[in-house]
Amino acid sequence: MRPQQGTYPAFLETYISKVKEDHILDALKANTQLLESFLKSIPQDKGDYAYAPGKWTIKQLIIHISDAERIFLTELYGLEEAMRNNPYLLKKMITQRIQMPINAL
Repeated sequence: MRPQQGTYPAFLETYISKVKEDHILDALKANTQLLESFLKSIPQDKGDYAYAPGKWTIKQLIIHISDAERIFLTELYGLEEAMRNNPYLLKKMITQRIQMPINAL
């Protein structure tokens, strides 16, 4: 279910508004399929391509996305564990994450 406005920090609206699906599993499946299709369309010999000197290559971007997803998944497991075992910890985790300056994330 899509979160209701006012139940999350206002700055997250930029990201939440971009999600078309109402259910998280539908969004994850759709985005996984979209990313897989896009990556398959890139010729393998273009993996080391960067649009300008000093910019990331396609391979580096894929690794960056993979690393970020791993971090998000680890956080999700932590939230799931907190929901099952310690609602107080869940509230603390969410509060601390929201209060962190954006450059610390």
